[in-house]
Amino acid sequence: MHVWIVALLGTLLAGSSAFAQELRPQVVDQNRSGAPQSARKGKPAQPSAAEVAVAAAEAQEKGMSALEAQRFGEAVQHLRQAVDLAPEDVPSRFYLAQALAQSGKEEESLPHYEKLVEMQPELVEARLNYAQVLTSLERHGEAAEQLEAASRLKPDDPSVRFQLGYAELRAGEAEKARARFARLVEDDPRDADHHYGLGQAYFLMKDLDAAEASFREAAQRDPRYRNGLLAVAEAWQEAGGLEKAAALFGEFPENADAARRAGELLVELGKNEEAIASLEAGLASAPTFANRRNLAVAYQRAGKPEKALAVLEAAIAAEPGNVEAHLALARTLRDARRFPQAAARFQQALKLDAANLSAWNEFAAVAMLAGEFQAALDAIALLEKQGALSAGHSYLRAIIFDRFQQDDAALSAYEAFLATSKGENADEEFKARQRVRMLKNKKRR
Repeated sequence: MHVWIVALLGTLLAGSSAFAQELRPQVVDQNRSGAPQSARKGKPAQPSAAEVAVAAAEAQEKGMSALEAQRFGEAVQHLRQAVDLAPEDVPSRFYLAQALAQSGKEEESLPHYEKLVEMQPELVEARLNYAQVLTSLERHGEAAEQLEAASRLKPDDPSVRFQLGYAELRAGEAEKARARFARLVEDDPRDADHHYGLGQAYFLMKDLDAAEASFREAAQRDPRYRNGLLAVAEAWQEAGGLEKAAALFGEFPENADAARRAGELLVELGKNEEAIASLEAGLASAPTFANRRNLAVAYQRAGKPEKALAVLEAAIAAEPGNVEAHLALARTLRDARRFPQAAARFQQALKLDAANLSAWNEFAAVAMLAGEFQAALDAIALLEKQGALSAGHSYLRAIIFDRFQQDDAALSAYEAFLATSKGENADEEFKARQRVRMLKNKKRR
């Protein structure tokens, strides 16, 4: 128990009768027996101010002990009692608000913090705790207001200014945060956190060059902050700055995802040789199918089809049940004009996923190019049954029937193609009209 409570109890116990009388003033209205009205009516005597103070102090002491022991529910119970008994007591209300927040009752703590800053506006700790609770409730603008007030009370405290800067960032006040962190950097340029905060402010302001510079300064002092550069890379990519994005992603060869993205961007930019190095690094770190496929694309575009095929064959060896791996190899073989091998690979993919209409569509075209005409017709018939017949399928069917001099079937397929194409395939429509005219003339002879 606090020393002042012990002293108060001693005073009360040793006090004179006159003092006791002073604490309990006489009740003038008495009954005939001389007993006070309250006693006559059976009402309990109201506790004195001193008794209330003692009870409030005891409740506060119990609450503090529970709070220190992290028995938050118990702490709330005692401290709430202390506040009820002594509403103007700042320490009891402060620790009640703290206990409520720590027990997960942040909303309940807010009125107490609001009352505290009203009762004692210069109490910095109350404003800092208040801001912390507001932040956890994502009320960032209000948190910034409390931290700004705390900063005015402690203008030379960098930790308060630092917290205020982040509150402003969360509240979307990027320019205010930028000015705040710029001053922190000026005061202590060695602190990585200050540079990183400044970088975040620039990032929100979409000043990506300045953000990159600040993030680099932070990373030089603490390597953990290098990831800020990845955020800048993503932003450059979204903004269409593909070369800058590729360069930044390329600074992270140990990061499989970053290396992959660097390679993809370089491929998109037509820098296939540069892409290969990034994609090979990404594959070495993470031998996934996605990384293998991207590397195969880079090899293919760089004029290295054999390497592309080898990478995709390795992908199938690693994941024989991966339909996409079989399709990727089939497409690469088709692009290399190895039509029989491509058709065989499409068939393998369709064994794994017979419902893949896109694969059936590609297989139909490749089978025809491979000279597997019946297989092509069967694929087209399947697509027709599934309601996925296109004008192109009718044209393929017409060519095959025409090749084998099945004139009626060819004529019907050409006419179906012309009825559905409607100007979308001008060259093929011209050829189809010529064949329709020739086939009709042939029938008249």
